[in-house]
Amino acid sequence: MLDNCEHVVDGLIDVVSKLRAATPELHIVTTSREALRAQGEIVMVLEPMRADAVLLFSARASESRSDFDPADWPDVIAKICDRLDGLPLAIELAAGQMDVLTPETLLPKMAERLDLLVDARRGAVGHRRSLRDAIQWSYDLLDKPEQEMFARLSVLPGGFDQQSAAAVTADLGLPPANVWAQLTGLARKSMIVIDPQRPGRFRMLESLRMFGQERLLDAGGVVPTQLLLLDWLATFERQLAEYQRRDEMTMTQRRIVAELDNLRNAVDVAATISHPSYPGLAILLSRFLAHNSDLAEVEKLLSDVLNNPLTSPLHRANALSWLSKNAARQGDLDAAVRHSDDAVVLARELDDVNALTMALTSFMMTRGSNGDLAGGVEVSKELIALLLRAGRTDQVDWILTKQAWLLLTGGDLAAASNAVAEAIQTYESQADQDQPITVRFANHAGMNLLHTAAVTATMQRDDAAAAEYVMAVLTIPVPDHDNVLSAIECAALLAVRRKKHVLALTLMAGTAAIGRQVQTFWTRQLEAATSTAQHTIGLAAARAASAAGSAMTLPQLIDLAVNGDRPIDEDPTGVLTRRELAVAMRVADGLTNAQIAGELSISARTVASHLTNIRTKLNVSNRVEVALWAARTGEFANEPAPRD
Repeated sequence: MLDNCEHVVDGLIDVVSKLRAATPELHIVTTSREALRAQGEIVMVLEPMRADAVLLFSARASESRSDFDPADWPDVIAKICDRLDGLPLAIELAAGQMDVLTPETLLPKMAERLDLLVDARRGAVGHRRSLRDAIQWSYDLLDKPEQEMFARLSVLPGGFDQQSAAAVTADLGLPPANVWAQLTGLARKSMIVIDPQRPGRFRMLESLRMFGQERLLDAGGVVPTQLLLLDWLATFERQLAEYQRRDEMTMTQRRIVAELDNLRNAVDVAATISHPSYPGLAILLSRFLAHNSDLAEVEKLLSDVLNNPLTSPLHRANALSWLSKNAARQGDLDAAVRHSDDAVVLARELDDVNALTMALTSFMMTRGSNGDLAGGVEVSKELIALLLRAGRTDQVDWILTKQAWLLLTGGDLAAASNAVAEAIQTYESQADQDQPITVRFANHAGMNLLHTAAVTATMQRDDAAAAEYVMAVLTIPVPDHDNVLSAIECAALLAVRRKKHVLALTLMAGTAAIGRQVQTFWTRQLEAATSTAQHTIGLAAARAASAAGSAMTLPQLIDLAVNGDRPIDEDPTGVLTRRELAVAMRVADGLTNAQIAGELSISARTVASHLTNIRTKLNVSNRVEVALWAARTGEFANEPAPRD
């Protein structure tokens, strides 16, 4: 058994190789922050502690204070362990503070953890004396370029991949291969960790990120690195403002979604230092937060942009356009019209085709939403003429799709169908007809068009066409929350017409549990279908179907809508439903309700409801006990909980 091998790796490889050659049956166990990469080595990566972290904290706290009772602070202890990334040494050092602090007083001090978490016991030596010493030990083993890369990555709280790492080291002139080599080297030395949910991305544990920020500050590199990040993120705002082609725009949008937490942090930095990129970055962030229904935060962001003296007339016009859309989503149609009017006036003065296109799109949709259907359609015609003059033919189908939706909400199904047909014809004229429909329409514009076509065909009772469009939307690999949910609802309406009432109620309950904003005309359709199905199969069967749907994840609903079969709902333990087990397993992973909701594509309210049911079924009183049960269950369950 050889402990703490990371500081003597090169010499140790020679020793181990000679021992193994001389005594082939010899087994050597090494512990190290970095694998030896010796011949015949089997690497076992130790993940951060989860459920056992609370037990470790409780045990060490009891050693520090004999009357310590973890039952008094179960949720607070769990939060402390989570903030410490499940690192055993950090947890032990934190628990050692319980002779002078309580968990409640310790939790707010986590921002000071590098100075706070010190081993006060006599005899503590070396890199275990404090959390800072432990990280310093590993940091000192890095070579100079690795130390510099590590420090710069600390400005990325949302994680990073090769592109974002290259952005914050752009002034170093590193070739892409060198950036990747350093990232993988830091991962192999346990200074960054692989993001299991997003292949190709890494993240830095928060304690290490704090240490990295200190090193960057000492080197005078904080502001230069932040400026590099701001400049890189600003390129995305410019790319979207220039109306990229469909596939290019989808790729840009995916990049922004991956960097959303970094973008949020960058907006705060840009505002603090009054950087000229602030208005554009804030508008960019607001666009993507709106997809998550964070409408109050979106309104504040855009209002701050309008009130900021740095904001140019161009960004002011764009902010007004997005503020109009946000107000419409919140149901404040008067504000939506007012903002869109102001956006159009300002955009016309600028004579900027991009800003004017955005403003007129907002103007068109708010007019239609406010009952002025003819006015909205008239604006869409002006928009199409504008795009044709500017050579933006690949954007015409997008406006026709918007026009079709306005006509649909106004009840003019025939005109909506004609607009959809024209939009599809325009779109297809620029697509590769040798590709299947799920490839040709594999971007946000294409999915939105197919979604509008599905709703229109469903409303017109053209079930064959509607089913084809629904299937395409649900099998296109483009994440678009609202369009997918709407397509599932179309599948539910079609199921009622085929007299598959249990299926229909399951699907509609599932989309309702996940939650989204639905326009009045569509709500009426869903309510009528629900009533028909309930009266046909009876209240008891209807309740059972709705309960099953409410407990399903978005991927499960998609699978059900595509295949039409109910999934097995019992987990291998026979105690919880499969959804409840999925929630319990994520509690054991240390996730908050909001994080669980994001992973399972359900609302935080639904997660809380599941946790109430779980505690009742398991006869436990808090999250810690749920986590412990889930950790034990995971060891013998025959199949894993669904990971979406």
